[in-house]
Order: sequence, then structure tokens, then C-alpha cells
Amino acid sequence: MSVDTILKFDHVTKMFGEDTAVNEVSFEVKSGEFVAILGQSGCGKTTTLRMIAGLERCSSGEISFQGKVLDNPDRKVFIPPNKRDMGMVFQSYAIWPHMTVFENVAYPLKVRRYEKGKIKEEVERVLELVGLSHLADKKATQLSGGQQQRVALARSLVFHPKLLLLDEPFSNLDAKLREQMRIEIKTLQERLGLMVILVTHDQVEALSLADKIIMMNKGRKDQVGPPKELYEKPNTVFVRDFLGSTLKLRVKVNAVRGNGMIEIKQENEIGGYFETADHHLVDPKVGDECFMAVRAEYINIQPAENQMSKGDHSELQFHAQIEKLLFIGDQYESIIKIRNGDEHHLFLPKTNEWYEGQEIVLGVKRGITIWPN
Repeated sequence: MSVDTILKFDHVTKMFGEDTAVNEVSFEVKSGEFVAILGQSGCGKTTTLRMIAGLERCSSGEISFQGKVLDNPDRKVFIPPNKRDMGMVFQSYAIWPHMTVFENVAYPLKVRRYEKGKIKEEVERVLELVGLSHLADKKATQLSGGQQQRVALARSLVFHPKLLLLDEPFSNLDAKLREQMRIEIKTLQERLGLMVILVTHDQVEALSLADKIIMMNKGRKDQVGPPKELYEKPNTVFVRDFLGSTLKLRVKVNAVRGNGMIEIKQENEIGGYFETADHHLVDPKVGDECFMAVRAEYINIQPAENQMSKGDHSELQFHAQIEKLLFIGDQYESIIKIRNGDEHHLFLPKTNEWYEGQEIVLGVKRGITIWPN
């Protein structure tokens, strides 16, 4: 374990009867890092967080924190949650409705037998930090969802934890408030130098907040790295399709050049040479059938009547038809059908007028990766 590693998972597995919730997961979290554990429902991310907090015991492997073993079944070591120096904000916030804001936030200090004067000082400090000083005497039932979340956050921070655990903290908030709270929590984390672990199924939360993402899939760790790395260089199909909007097309390799340049095209479509990520398709051969994946932001979408010259081989072009169209404010959401019969979900810009049944052309010049069929 490196000097600045604070939390370490070492081949941790969690079983519930015969079901494996977390399977041989290993990772490290360093001092001051904001880490997001990202994945679909049922992938094991919340179970992982609960094992960190001590709310679940691991079935095998070892969890250590600040150089101290927290959980190791083989060595019969287990440190209870109240002795782990961690704060946690639950998805439901778990604040007591019969208590005032002040009493809710003070509770962890009372349990730790702080003196009354110290409790008052610490609660006032943290309520000021989260902007709730004016609501100290209000009952929890009188608060909005965003205010309740701030109470839960203040309660988790009042005893100066070394690690803050967030379990889907924004899921009960409306869209505008989620955006606001993301900014507030990131600002607070940077201001206090906190180490934070966030569990979420929302890619926007993970990409915008985290220094590092742990991508989980069916109980296993699929990929770990900075958000930009996972987005631009996914190692698996799952990571590629979970992060961002990706258009996937079946193509054939028509020709191969050096330096990772290959020519790809579909039948009756215009092809061209493109530089590809060679770690996705090693040594491609002429005639290979494969998948081309491209992020939506690299796709130039035009009505067919405005299409580019068919002699332009600097851009790969695909013809499609709009099957379904929904106006969602800043853009259109659509289902399109490529000429080969494949249907795709795609967002269309408001720069053009679109309608169902319209013929369109998709042009791609860069951002292409090639994957095995």
C-alpha cells in the first residue's frame, strides 16, 4: 500500500447466501480523492459502500483504512461502524423527524459524549458550512428535500470524519436541485480536503464530481481510472455503452494502411480511412466484420437534402430515417433507422427542422473506435 493510500480493498467478496453481490474487488483510494463507484442497480456498488462503513461484513478478502485492518474474516478482525471515523449520507437521508435540525446534527457528538459547549460549537460551525444556521430550531418535517439533504450532510461532517460516504445522495431531488447540490458538495469537498466515496448510477454525477471512477458490473470491477480516461478509452463494451451516448454500427474492413489506419464502410454507403484505437481490434484484416463505435458528439447530422458530396472520402457517411421524434427543450430525442435495418437512439440539435419519416445523413470524421464483432 502506497504512502498516500488511505483506503484499500484487497480481493473483497460479499456473499448473500449463494448469491455473490461483490466478487473479488480490489481498489485503493488516496488522501483527498473524490471517488465514484458507478454502475447499474444490482451491480454491488451500495454493498461495497456498506462494507466500507461496516454495515456489512465481507465474506472474504480484506478492507483496511489508514493502515489499520477494518475487516478480514480469515483473521477474525472486524471494526464496528462507530469506530471507523467515517461519515455517511444515506439515500433516504435518515434524519429523525421528531428532532430539530440542531438536535439531528448534534446526535453523533452526543453519542461520542462531547461536552455541551463543544457540541454547540461544532454544530454551529457545520450548520454555517452548509448554510442552515437560520433553520437550527426547525423540525425536520418542516424542511424541503434539499434542506433535509444538507442536514444529513452536516450530521455526517460534524465530528470531522476522515472519509465521507455518499449513497445515491441526489436521487430524491429534482433536476435543478441535483445540479446545485453537485456543485455545493464538490466545493465543500475541495474546501475541507475531504476524501469522498460516492455511490451512483448517474453517469453525469460520476463524470462531473469524481477524480476517479470505479466502474462496476455484476459484482465485478470493470475498469478504474479518471473520468476522461473511462469516457474516451473504455476497456469493455459495458463501460463504453454505459458512459455517454454511443452509436454502434456493423461494418467491414475494406482496406488496411499502416499506423492504425483502416478503411471501413457499409454496403451502399460512403467509406473512408480513419485512425482507430488499435487496442480494440488488434491487427485488423481485410474482410473482418466488426463494430464501429462513435460518441454522439462526433457525429455531424444533416437532412439528406443538405448531404455532403458523395465524392468526399474524408467523412464516413451513413443514411438513415427518423422513425420517432420527441422535442425535449434544448434538443430533439429520436429513434433512427439505418439503411441496414439497425435502429439507434440519437439526440438531434435544434439547428435544423426535423420530422418523422425524414431522411438524414450521419457524417463521422473522428472519434471512431473499432470493436470485435
